[in-house]
Amino acid sequence: MALFGKKTDNRMRVDALVIEADPPVHNAPPFGNVGRSEVRILVDAGSGGVEAVKLFHLNRHQWLIPGMRVPVTLDPAKPNDFDVDWTAVPEIEERAAANDPLLADPVTRRANVVAAMRAVGINLPGPNATAADKFAKSLADASSLPAPAGKRRAVVRISSIRSRLVSEDSGPSYLSTEGRLDAVLAVTVPGQAPYAVFVKGFTKKRGRTDVLGAGYPAVVSTSDPTDVDVLWDEVPATMDQVGQRLTEDLEAASSRLPMGMPQLPFTAPAAGAPVGMNPDMLKMMADNAKLSLSMIRDPNVRAATIAQYRAAGIPIEED
Repeated sequence: MALFGKKTDNRMRVDALVIEADPPVHNAPPFGNVGRSEVRILVDAGSGGVEAVKLFHLNRHQWLIPGMRVPVTLDPAKPNDFDVDWTAVPEIEERAAANDPLLADPVTRRANVVAAMRAVGINLPGPNATAADKFAKSLADASSLPAPAGKRRAVVRISSIRSRLVSEDSGPSYLSTEGRLDAVLAVTVPGQAPYAVFVKGFTKKRGRTDVLGAGYPAVVSTSDPTDVDVLWDEVPATMDQVGQRLTEDLEAASSRLPMGMPQLPFTAPAAGAPVGMNPDMLKMMADNAKLSLSMIRDPNVRAATIAQYRAAGIPIEED
């Protein structure tokens, strides 16, 4: 039987949950592995949920969003060789215009994916515990701060954004989400439900990634809710946020230590784990570090962030 152009008796059609997916790369070459987008799914082909991953050259209009379900075909013995039924994937502009909840609320979609993975025994770190409080404070600030005439304050999350392939003579190519790139924004006006906006050529300022989960301060037109401007001058520098998050994580870990145990130092030790760090606290710190790194594509910023965590004794496995 032929499914999606492949002829094999062992392949079957099943629904899969998208766990993680890179949007189409803006300037990906049409051939080869460079610039292909990684798609990770959770699928049950008859023997329980398994994780599978594959690289694709994606259509610029069809993005796979974590939390969505898509039909795939695969051989249960080779789950990583799966094919997606792209006819079942609507275009990203249409999904944003329809205010798809997966685009409008990336925090809830992340929580749902984590719950689905944990249900089959695959552990994923959940959202940072303090991110909700920081976002709530951002909304409170948006309620009280002035806005220009015809505008109102809002808080924006980048729900999904394309990347571009950057080639430098001094090092290998890498993917960056900075510059003018298509993106979907999750916009929250104080007192209103979040909504999704597709922005063609969204400009993300260099060195201003939301690592803390506070969202980006923005203003929205009172007459056109899709007219959104991020206030980049009000966004703290990425590395300042990394330092703040590291300090907060250390303080949180220290507060959970048994009474009488040495408190954790808040300056980076020369080597090894921070004083008093038990395995559970160390794992929590490592999981939080992974979440921070997942939002940083620039290799120089990633390297500096990894070095900062390692200097504080937090084990980061990637190079």
